[in-house]
Amino acid sequence: MAFDYFTIQALAQELQGRLQGAVIERAYAQSTELAFAVDEGDWLCGVSGREGLLCLRREAWPRSWRASDGPEKYLMRARIVAVEAERRERILRLCLERRDRAGRPSFGVLVYELIPNKVRFILHRQADGEILGYWGTSKDKSPVGKPYQPPEPSGR
Repeated sequence: MAFDYFTIQALAQELQGRLQGAVIERAYAQSTELAFAVDEGDWLCGVSGREGLLCLRREAWPRSWRASDGPEKYLMRARIVAVEAERRERILRLCLERRDRAGRPSFGVLVYELIPNKVRFILHRQADGEILGYWGTSKDKSPVGKPYQPPEPSGR
């Protein structure tokens, strides 16, 4: 799917209206797929890579989808604080807040880089940018543990 500026802006507005304030209850991931469901019954599913896609669904969560001990575990019980779209780039950000075991808040960002031919998803800490989870193409080298670097600007 081609994500142009107008599509991403419209998508961000719709996701903001449907997901802001919601709590993530379920998460599922494979190396190139990421999905999560919120308390409202909506779920967001993304596939990275050359033919990447992102869709918001309202239907039953697939029974075979279970969270593993991978980085998607950091999404569980996180509240979606905001949905933001970059003005000039094809990037969508979900700002997340989650309480640790001691009840202290921690903040993260789930980045959807919706760039044609290289759609990818990155979960990083808001404070220091350390990448906690990465879902890209199978050819990509995982940047987990490194600081998040946005893609080079397209110059548009």
